[in-house]
Amino acid sequence: WTTIGTYPAWKYRGEAFQFISEVIPSNARTNSTQFRIRQPKFDEMRDHWAIDDFRVLSRLSPQWQDSEEYKQLGQKQSEDVKLAQCCLDTNQCSFFDKKRISFDSDICENISTTAA
Repeated sequence: WTTIGTYPAWKYRGEAFQFISEVIPSNARTNSTQFRIRQPKFDEMRDHWAIDDFRVLSRLSPQWQDSEEYKQLGQKQSEDVKLAQCCLDTNQCSFFDKKRISFDSDICENISTTAA
């Protein structure tokens, strides 16, 4: 593993999420690159942490987030997340969500519940 960043807990302690951006080293820019996020020292009685909205972006043109392709991919991602929430029967999927997405539990067989 190549360490891209290390973040001391004291620096990120607080109620609000903090934005972090890293440049991926050139030797790690491959089609088979994997990312690992870990906390080597963990005290389950004291430590709580979360990762939200992890994105890997490459060669983006200016105003990339305004492109139609980006908007369509964002919509597809939201739909996929909602489907997973419903398949896993989380609190994030209500009766109304299931109606809105025409939920069919048979499609849940394609949802993976383990990390790669």
